[in-house]
Amino acid sequence: MKEFECALRFLEGNSRLFVRQLWRSYTAFAGAAGVLALGLARLFYYMFMPGLMLHGEGLPWQALAAVLPIDGFGVGLTLIGLCLFGWCALRAHRRTVRATTDALAAAVGETTSESAPELTRSKRAALLTLTLALGLLVVSVLVLPLLTLGLSLAVSALSGMMEEVLSVPTWSWAAVVVFSALGMLALQVFTLYLRLVFHVHHRQS
Repeated sequence: MKEFECALRFLEGNSRLFVRQLWRSYTAFAGAAGVLALGLARLFYYMFMPGLMLHGEGLPWQALAAVLPIDGFGVGLTLIGLCLFGWCALRAHRRTVRATTDALAAAVGETTSESAPELTRSKRAALLTLTLALGLLVVSVLVLPLLTLGLSLAVSALSGMMEEVLSVPTWSWAAVVVFSALGMLALQVFTLYLRLVFHVHHRQS
């Protein structure tokens, strides 16, 4: 547990350095996650759910392509979000590696360099970041829309307007974007802390 405490103190002591070097890439990564989550959520609402309903009414899967509504805005957002997400993820990873190496080198008075073990740990941290990011997107795209749909069902049932069950309020789309962006921002700070834990543990061992 000692390396966790040391990493936390190091993160607090160098917070200004990390904020100065990482806030742009972390904010861009969070925004890309919000765009991708919004696009996937629209596809989930306007294409996947109607497809399930039509299939439940007896329409075979092969015939869905001819009658399934295409949400062009959702498809465009998803494609743009995927490109932005990949580019911002790579950029944030490189900036994090650079900032972490610079901060640790300044703390011990060493020159900025990365050894093979440090590069290996960086790759592991990047894999962990992407895994957690995908998990966050699943939560933001599936759990939050399902909760919103449940609320819409309850409101529609109480008001007697079942034809508006699938109508999605604007605040739900905003909630998906905000939830994904803030979650991704918090996730990046957490993975930065984990990266520092790996470095501290390596230097102590």
